[in-house]
Amino acid sequence: YDRKKEGGSKVTVSEKANKAVVTIQNKYRVEGSGFDETQTWTIDGLGQATLNASVTPVPKVNEKLWLPRIGMRFPLVKDLEHVSYYGLGPHDNYLDRSYSAWTAVHSANVADLYFPYSVPQDHGNREAVRWMTVVDKAGTGLKVLASKPLPMSVLPYTQEELDVAKHTIELPKPSVTELRVAGKVSGVGNGSCGPSTMKEYQAQGVQTDYELTIIPLNRQ
Repeated sequence: YDRKKEGGSKVTVSEKANKAVVTIQNKYRVEGSGFDETQTWTIDGLGQATLNASVTPVPKVNEKLWLPRIGMRFPLVKDLEHVSYYGLGPHDNYLDRSYSAWTAVHSANVADLYFPYSVPQDHGNREAVRWMTVVDKAGTGLKVLASKPLPMSVLPYTQEELDVAKHTIELPKPSVTELRVAGKVSGVGNGSCGPSTMKEYQAQGVQTDYELTIIPLNRQ
């Protein structure tokens, strides 16, 4: 649905308690059904931005519909190449693949979070993340703080680059660091050799709300 945006975004700007409030409304449709998304950004004078996101299915959405991920992607400059987070890790984990992960502060280079599968694909999810920092060598970057634990991930490729490439050698030289934060990410199931993702581990087409705060970091 992220590639089925209907028209442009509706943006309104206001001020509340000396903070800028930016509201962005988007519609995503496939044959009349889809989702309405509302992002409300509250930004203070120090550049700290709090997002309240709401994703609402329109009435025609099939109750059996489920999506890989309901959330947002943030393209960041490539120099932000070091990640630390407090959540489940240190390896990939999903709602139905998390028993071997443990909650702690985990750190890694963005390049090391990519795994060269035979067919490039989305991966690298981390569940139950309370906070995550993405910074450069000097420690400058950003921190994402979740009001409630959320799934997050970081990869050196965009979703589009992974979708287009049929083999790892077809991927371009990394030119971006892509941060993903979601309200919910579906489990992986056993679709390649067995049953699909169980219903309780699916990101279903239901009302989804989540909140996060982005805090700029400058260690120079």
